[in-house]
Amino acid sequence: MKLAEFLEKYNLSKKDFEKTKLRWEDLLEIKKDYELHFDELDGIGKAITNLMLKFEKVHSVKYRIKDSEHLLEKIIRKTIEKPDYDCNIKNYESFVF
Repeated sequence: MKLAEFLEKYNLSKKDFEKTKLRWEDLLEIKKDYELHFDELDGIGKAITNLMLKFEKVHSVKYRIKDSEHLLEKIIRKTIEKPDYDCNIKNYESFVF
């Protein structure tokens, strides 16, 4: 997906994106890294859910793993809110989780 398509899909302005000082290429690298770990995150979610369901008073547990496009949207949105934060491939996990 190209940047212009992404911004339109998630109702973000190019002006706001440019204020973040994020690079689209870096965000695509984050997306690729996240997708490599998606199955691992899903497995962790399932394991935690199964453990919690073993407790007598727990009747229902839900979890979700954010899809990679929504992850990028969140990074952009959060960086708009906190422009001093430098989100990158090395620290994006602590930024959004």
